Amino acid sequence: MSEKEYQVNDYLSLKLEHNQTILYVGSERFLQCKMLLFHLPIKDLSYFEGIESIDDAEENYQRIYHETHQVGIGKITPEEEFWGHCSNLQVWHEHDYDTRLLHSNLGFPLLKKLAEMGDPRAKEMFISEIIDRYKNGNDYTREFLDTEGFLDLLPLDVRFHLELNDDDLMALYDLGQETAKEKNRHNTKNTLEDLYYSGWYLVENREIVGLKLNRQGLTKFPEAILDMRHLKELDLSVNKIEQIPRKIYRLKNLKKLILSRNILTCLPNSVCSMKNLEILWLNSNEIQCLPQYIGKLRKLKSLRLMNNRLKVIPDSICKLKTLEKLNINNNSLSNIPETLYKLKNLEFLGLGGNSLSSLPETFYKLKNLNYLNLENNSFKNTPNIIKKMDFVEKLILS
Repeated sequence: MSEKEYQVNDYLSLKLEHNQTILYVGSERFLQCKMLLFHLPIKDLSYFEGIESIDDAEENYQRIYHETHQVGIGKITPEEEFWGHCSNLQVWHEHDYDTRLLHSNLGFPLLKKLAEMGDPRAKEMFISEIIDRYKNGNDYTREFLDTEGFLDLLPLDVRFHLELNDDDLMALYDLGQETAKEKNRHNTKNTLEDLYYSGWYLVENREIVGLKLNRQGLTKFPEAILDMRHLKELDLSVNKIEQIPRKIYRLKNLKKLILSRNILTCLPNSVCSMKNLEILWLNSNEIQCLPQYIGKLRKLKSLRLMNNRLKVIPDSICKLKTLEKLNINNNSLSNIPETLYKLKNLEFLGLGGNSLSSLPETFYKLKNLNYLNLENNSFKNTPNIIKKMDFVEKLILS
C-alpha cells in the first residue's frame, strides 16, 4: 500500500512506496525515479546559455561544478522528492509531453509506454518528439535515440532525411535504384532497407563516409557512389565488376578502396589522382598492368596486388614512401624495379609465385622489412643478397 499517491492524468500516476517514488502507467508499475534535479548556480547567467533541455543541463553539470566549486544540493526527504517528481511530471504533461523537460532516458521510454497504453496525446506526440529531438537535440540525445532503437520506429524515408544531408540522401536513393536494377528488383525500397538494416553505409555528421557493397553480384561500378563526396572507405569486393569509371577521382576524400575478387583487367589513370588513398586492395582480379603514375599515391600504406596477371611493376611505385605493405604474390613478374629499395617504410613484401630469377643488388637496403616471401620463383640458388638481410624476421624461400 502506497504512503502517498498523485494522479497526473488518466494514464500516469506516481506513488510513494517505502520512501521511494514509483511511476505507474495505467495500473502497471513503470520504474522507480532516481534523480530529481540539479543544483545549478544562478549568479552568472552565461552558464545557462545554450541549455534548452534537461539533457543539455546534465551535459553542463560537471563543467559548472568544476568552474564554480558549487556544492551539491543538500539532502531532501523522500516526501519532498516525491512532490518534486510529481511537479516535474505534471509540468511535462501540461506542456504536451515535451521531452526537453525530462532526461531522454526517462522521457522517451515513458512517452512510448503511454502511447502503447492508449494515451491519445502521447500517441500524437511520440513520433514528432523523436524527429524534433534527433534534429535539434545534443549528441547525447541523438545517440540515445539511435542506440535504444527509437529511430527504428520511424518510417524509412524519415530516418534517411534525419540522418543524411540532401546530397548524400539523393545519392543513396540513386544507388538504391542502380543496385535494384542489377538484382532485377522492381522495388527500390527493399534495396534501401537492405542498405539501412545491414549496416552497409556509415554516417558521420550527416555525411556518408563508409560504404560496403561486397558480395552483391554487381557487374558495374554504381555511378551514384561518385556523388558521395565525403566517402572515406569503399568496399566493392567479391563482385563481378569489369571496369572502374574514370571519374573515380571525384572521391577525393577516399582513404580505403577495396576492389578484391572482381574481374578487373586494368585501372584508369585517374586513380592516381586520389591523393588521400591509404589502402588499395586489388587482389584476385585479372589485372595485367598498373597505371604508370601510381607513385602519385603518396599516402598509400597498403597495396595488395596478389593473384593477378602483372608482368611489370611501374618504376614510379618506388615513390610510395609511406608504403608499409606490398603484396604481389602470384603474378607473372620476371623482375622488379631496381629502385625498390627507396621504399624505406616497407615492412611486408610478398613476391612469391612469380618468375623472378634474381633480385636487385640494392635489395638489402630495405632495412624495415620484417616479412619477405620469395617462394615459388625461378631462382637457381638462394640470391646472395639475402645474406645481407638477416634483419628480416620471417623469410619464406620455399
